[in-house]
Amino acid sequence: MKVINKRVDMIAIFYKNGNIRPYKFKFYEGDNEVKITVDTLQFSDKIKRVGEVVLTYRCQSTIHNILRIYELHYIPQKLEWYLYKI
Repeated sequence: MKVINKRVDMIAIFYKNGNIRPYKFKFYEGDNEVKITVDTLQFSDKIKRVGEVVLTYRCQSTIHNILRIYELHYIPQKLEWYLYKI
């Protein structure tokens, strides 16, 4: 996987028990808008990076007819989502 760390617009599911599940997201490559629906959530983890809590999600989706694994990061303090690796 290649680190790209690109900010994305996310639609996520927030459960009553505090769990968060990414559902779909979009980002821009040049002038092209790329929309991806999360097919499978493989695992999630909470890490601390540079003093910030980061929720990490390893996901799987079919992108342009190719099965891809990628990693999303959510920073709750900033309410920001990132496509970290793909």
